[in-house]
Amino acid sequence: MGLKLRSLKIHIETKDGRLYGSTIHFTEGLNIIRAETTTGKTTCVSAIVYALGLEEIFSKKFSFKPVMSEFVGDEKADGNIVIDSHVFLEISNDRGEIITIKRSVASKNGKDNRLVSVFYEPLLSSSNGRKCLQDDFFVKDEGSAVREKGFYNFLSNFIGWDLPIVMRYNGKESPLYMQCIFPLMIVEQIYGWSGIQSNLPTFFGIKEADRRAIEFIMSLDVYNNLKKIDLLKRDILDLENEWKSLRNSLNECLSPINGFVTNLPDSMGKWNEKNTPSIMVVSENGQFSINEEIANNKNKLKSFEREIPLVRDKVPEVSNELDLTINKLKKEEILLSRLHSDLEAEKTNYDDITQRLSSLAEDLKYSQDIKRIKKYGSIIEWDISKGECPTCHQKISDSLLKENSFVMPIDENISFIRSQIKAFEKIKENSELSIKQKEIKFRSVNENVDTLRSKIRALKKTLISDDRAPSYSDVYEKIVTETKLNSLRKAKETFEENVLKFYEIHKKWSSLKKELDLVPKDGLSSVDLEKLSCLQLLFKQQLITYHFSSFSPQSVELSKNNYKPIDSEGFVLEYRISASDIVRVIWSYLIGLLELSYKYSINHLGIVIFDEPRQQGIKDRDLSELIKRAARSCIHKKQVIFFTSDSEQYLGSVLVDIPEKPNYLNFEGRMIKQLNCAEKE
Repeated sequence: MGLKLRSLKIHIETKDGRLYGSTIHFTEGLNIIRAETTTGKTTCVSAIVYALGLEEIFSKKFSFKPVMSEFVGDEKADGNIVIDSHVFLEISNDRGEIITIKRSVASKNGKDNRLVSVFYEPLLSSSNGRKCLQDDFFVKDEGSAVREKGFYNFLSNFIGWDLPIVMRYNGKESPLYMQCIFPLMIVEQIYGWSGIQSNLPTFFGIKEADRRAIEFIMSLDVYNNLKKIDLLKRDILDLENEWKSLRNSLNECLSPINGFVTNLPDSMGKWNEKNTPSIMVVSENGQFSINEEIANNKNKLKSFEREIPLVRDKVPEVSNELDLTINKLKKEEILLSRLHSDLEAEKTNYDDITQRLSSLAEDLKYSQDIKRIKKYGSIIEWDISKGECPTCHQKISDSLLKENSFVMPIDENISFIRSQIKAFEKIKENSELSIKQKEIKFRSVNENVDTLRSKIRALKKTLISDDRAPSYSDVYEKIVTETKLNSLRKAKETFEENVLKFYEIHKKWSSLKKELDLVPKDGLSSVDLEKLSCLQLLFKQQLITYHFSSFSPQSVELSKNNYKPIDSEGFVLEYRISASDIVRVIWSYLIGLLELSYKYSINHLGIVIFDEPRQQGIKDRDLSELIKRAARSCIHKKQVIFFTSDSEQYLGSVLVDIPEKPNYLNFEGRMIKQLNCAEKE
């Protein structure tokens, strides 16, 4: 990818028919465009940016100076009112393709300035006068970055950019707009010299747009890695939720038989695949595996295979069994009441533990805050710590402990609270498990009570039935046993159908966890770190060369968080240095990014444009070093363009010693002048 400016042409027509304009031809390497102040340099920079559709780096509602849209000259008069003006910009890419862009500012034909015309010929540098192929595009409207007729879409393809999709603050995705990227290559005079990317538009609502732009320019893997981490974490969470949902559904399915799954924890991270999951069933005689419970009910059912006895043959036995069942029911009801009390007590205990954890969390925050303000130098003491009541000022002790008791230091107190939180979290986990077990036991006993009551009714009905009829209690017992056996078999079948899903989910989860472990935690790959290290070296070298003096340049680093300069204490550099050093920082950073493209294949377009690089009283020696360094760009087939009002004498003294001769253009008077016949369009 790449972009080079070849020629710029400004064309203006006034009401009285006169034509004005300016043409600038650029070359590879360093271009110095010199003119006095207030003679049109910034207008030319604006024209370049405007032709590329990037005027939003100036402001959301950009407007040219009057010369392009209102009147030509110092004062407005009827004859010098602008009726038509447009900008031509001839550019090329690294594939050798050349196009000329035309965009209107004011139009006598009613053309909207959102229309951009592209000619597939070098109209400004070597046009043969023949009619050439032309396409029209739109800018600044929805879709201009993605649709076929959107100019930003066309331009990004022309220069070789594949714009990344990024998140916006409204939760939606959008391309990383070109207007957010170009402030790393273009610095205009009005807004650009207050900091790195200071003219980056924020109204697009892109999250961390400055960081995303740097990542894109440097072709860092970090953004894709962070997106990958986010997607992997999301997929892992989905699998964990699927695991919990499946486990809960399975437990609900086992609830009618008072069953629960063993060797299948709530969290996949705690599961050992070697421990095969199984079903345990709670009955009146204890806990049994589901296979044992099925076998017990099968044996019980076999006893009913013979002919069911008549009532007259069962009266003594039924009468005795009725007494035993009534006694058993009383015991079960007592047990049920006790289990209910135990369950409620455990739930209360669980709530107390939860409340205790909440209090400990507050204590931890408070202790950490106390440590923080002490670290920052606070020497304020509470009245109570002086042995005085803050309300009535009576003498009191601030502790119930003895005078010689040891008071725990703040760091130890924080460690102690953390250990307490860890211990109570384990207690809470055990309490939660205990509640589940007690609920299963309570459900089992409650069901058994219902069964005993039904059995008592069946036994009583047997005793009052016709003595020639089959025993009602035996019939009832057989039906109950058959129903329970069917429920057990169905539960086992459901479990066996679903248990393999747990292995599949765990296998996917383990694979994603391994993949996540391979991605750098901060997203920065080894190549990313290498690029950042190289940029930091280039940046520091230039700070030294340009005599950065707010503090030692060696103490400056690039943040791993947003890739911008920070000092040794981690503070943003631009807030801690002089105004002239801010300018040196911008030079160093943007030229550093350009020079990074000498070594690495990155998304930098190989172009830097500075409007009035001498700012804030920068000394001659420092600007001279910048010019010499920028001139080396021609060796690497890159392009640097400076618009400056420095004196001819000064520039001549600097340029004479530069072996890579820059393209030096000196404009006498105004840059936008009335055109003669030969210069007219």
